[in-house]
Amino acid sequence: MNKDNFFKLAISVIIAETAGILGSIFTVPAIPGWYATLPKPAFNPPAWVFGPVWIALFFLIGVSLYLVWKNGWKIKNPILTKGKKAWNPWSERLWTGDWQKFNLISIFVLQYVLNIFWSYLFFGLRLPGLAFFELLALWFSILYLIINFYRVSKPAAWFLLPYILWVSFAGYLNFSIWQLSAKASAQVFCTEEARLCPDGSYVGRTAPDCEFASCPEAGSRVNTGTSGEAAGFGNEQEEKAIIDYLLTQKYFSWKTKEGSTNFCGVENLRPGENLFPIYVWAYCAEYAVVDGKLQTLSGTSLPIKINYPNELSYYDLSKFSHEAPRDGSYNDDDIKRIFPKDAQERIHDPDKNLLIKKVEARARGELLPK
Repeated sequence: MNKDNFFKLAISVIIAETAGILGSIFTVPAIPGWYATLPKPAFNPPAWVFGPVWIALFFLIGVSLYLVWKNGWKIKNPILTKGKKAWNPWSERLWTGDWQKFNLISIFVLQYVLNIFWSYLFFGLRLPGLAFFELLALWFSILYLIINFYRVSKPAAWFLLPYILWVSFAGYLNFSIWQLSAKASAQVFCTEEARLCPDGSYVGRTAPDCEFASCPEAGSRVNTGTSGEAAGFGNEQEEKAIIDYLLTQKYFSWKTKEGSTNFCGVENLRPGENLFPIYVWAYCAEYAVVDGKLQTLSGTSLPIKINYPNELSYYDLSKFSHEAPRDGSYNDDDIKRIFPKDAQERIHDPDKNLLIKKVEARARGELLPK
């Protein structure tokens, strides 16, 4: 490769990777916070996957741009031209005339801007619905880019195929999160939020139409999958009461599939502090058994302030209340307003994998046959 081509390759890759850098301005702050609180669909990859994937994709986009640039933006593989009449003189100049280079550059710039703008809509403005429709425009712009780059360099078109495949998968995730978030935030007004069982325990709702879960059988004991001390609580009863309360709340107990079951786990953000209000990190997820295997259908995770009258010596789920960042988002102003400084420090630690594994273990123990 001569110096001129090496220069073109370097510039092309830098241009492409810059889109990722600009998009990360909106993405990086939202991943451990607001995005972590969203209910997720099946096949949602871990958050750490997105960075390396996009870096690789932008590199391939840069190589594709370089191949077209190296070929002088000249059409070598004409397609869709035989027997076709131009819509007008302008379209003829764009497709086969003296504006072909302008056409190629314009469509590249269009998908470039749409790519960055999607990050702004989804992560910056937190509007997954609007972002999905913008993503459709991005998908069609990539398709048109592939067709145009193919006319100049076939390898340039092949290098763009992983890009459009990943954007297609991103569309599935975007649409699913949009729909799941809408369901999770829907308000249902019921006369009761919890029901007292004969053994003295409480059960919450399991469906959107005010149905209650079944009471445990006599002599049975629900295993929370965590011990109170391990999760930073003084005893298991306190931890279990908080979990039971969360499962009575619509935001933490939702249904995307008939027959699924919701489970929650909590971690005390101020270990050893057991007087209310208690500040917790909660993870709640919806599980189902599919073909004999446990499947996570969706989940949400966020910090919560739990309120309860300290003068009571027993736990009454109807007397619990909670406060969380508004709209479930990771709003810094809300974090500072709701949580004390020592809890804020633990909130900004995104490693909640242990809590997630404990909730999964509980779901596996209760749903899978022994």
